Amino acid sequence: MTEQADPRPEVAEWIANAMPSGTDAPCGHYTAATRTTCGAIPTRMYIQGRRCYDHAPNAFRKAAS
Repeated sequence: MTEQADPRPEVAEWIANAMPSGTDAPCGHYTAATRTTCGAIPTRMYIQGRRCYDHAPNAFRKAAS
């Protein structure tokens, strides 16, 4: 599941506030049920590793709303 475009305005804003470098690395969110990683780009770095908008920690997503 690789997201190439971000049609949602909140995603565009999230990206604009992201770190300016290194956003091309894929999301490392692991789904045990399918044994795969998300792989979407762009990403931001969190304690858990690189995460896309959909897998970012909830505290950050709620604060942006």
